[in-house]
Amino acid sequence: MKFALYAAVLMAISVPAMAGGPIIYNNGGPNQQNGNEMSNWLQAEDFILGQGLNVITDVHFWTIEAPGMGFNGKLDYSFYQDAGGAPGAFVVGGPAVGTTHVFTGNVVLGYYNEFEMEFNLQAPLALTAGARYWLGLHANGSYNNRDEIYWESTNYNGTFTGHEDYQGLGSWADNGVEHAFYLTGVPEPGVTALLGGLVLTGFGLIRRRK
Repeated sequence: MKFALYAAVLMAISVPAMAGGPIIYNNGGPNQQNGNEMSNWLQAEDFILGQGLNVITDVHFWTIEAPGMGFNGKLDYSFYQDAGGAPGAFVVGGPAVGTTHVFTGNVVLGYYNEFEMEFNLQAPLALTAGARYWLGLHANGSYNNRDEIYWESTNYNGTFTGHEDYQGLGSWADNGVEHAFYLTGVPEPGVTALLGGLVLTGFGLIRRRK
């Protein structure tokens, strides 16, 4: 019975209704100046959460894409620990859930179309404040083709610049660009309250069944 209750709690945390919560990290908006290709490369950008233990549910970012090529609907994400200013040990990742890909109406650098993208994680991710992590993004599934999809840049903000891994082979290099993205989710007190309410509800159901 306890196992079933814990499973119900975890499933309740994973529901899309929690998507699009408060911003718990903001690396900056797009500046329409640059970007790094993310179909032939795996791109990553660092972040540090500052509100105690936080749960990430969604990722929001921007791309610039060549006309006639671009996004095929497949997007993979990954989170890494920090290893001296570069992505280190893998934490979690997988296919993005509920990805949206919306043209902003802007043409960047006289050629590329700008898109705003967002997606849900497969399951909410709890990370600790004060520790550096890296968000990795890869588009279009295969590393075999360069589809001219670029994770758009933002203004330099004092954090590490992005790193890239050619064809996902595990060899990271600094690409010198800061990338536009922000994370939404649930601050730790909200998660605690949610868990408490779900557990009490579960116990109420158990008592009624008895």
